[in-house]
Amino acid sequence: LFRSIRRRFGRVSGERVLCGPGLGLLHMVLGEVDGVARSPRDAAAITAGAEAGEGECQDTLAVFLSLTASLAGDLGLVFGARHGVFIGGGIIARIRHLMDRDAFLRAFLNKGRLAEFLAPVPLAIITHDRPALLGCAAHLEQTARHGAQP
Repeated sequence: LFRSIRRRFGRVSGERVLCGPGLGLLHMVLGEVDGVARSPRDAAAITAGAEAGEGECQDTLAVFLSLTASLAGDLGLVFGARHGVFIGGGIIARIRHLMDRDAFLRAFLNKGRLAEFLAPVPLAIITHDRPALLGCAAHLEQTARHGAQP
C-alpha cells in the first residue's frame, strides 16, 4: 500500500492519505494491491458504496479508519497525551457511523509495550463543524468571568 503511494508522490504522509481525497487514493491503491482495477471514486461515493454494502468500499473505509486510529495513537504517544486524543476533520465525522469501534480502539492501542500508556487515554471524534469557535467562545467567557483581559 505505502509503496504504491510512494511511487506516485515520492513519500507517504498522513496529510495525503487521511483526508477526503486520501480516501479516494486509498481506494485506488487498494485495488492495485489486490490486482483489480478500480474506477476513481470520491469520498462521498466510497461512503455511499460502503453504506450500500459494497465490499471494496467497506474495505477502503476499514483501512482508512485503521490508519487514522494508528496515527492518532502514535501522536498520543509523541505528545504524551493524558487527558485525551481528539480526532477532527470533516471526513472522520461523516463516516463515524460506519466505524467498527472495537477495531478502531485496537488500532489506536496497537503500540506494543506502550499500549499501557494509551489505555487510559480517552479517545474521541470531534463532531462539531466549528470546534475552534467553541473554544474561542469558552476562552472569552472564562477570561471575562475572571476579569482578565482577552
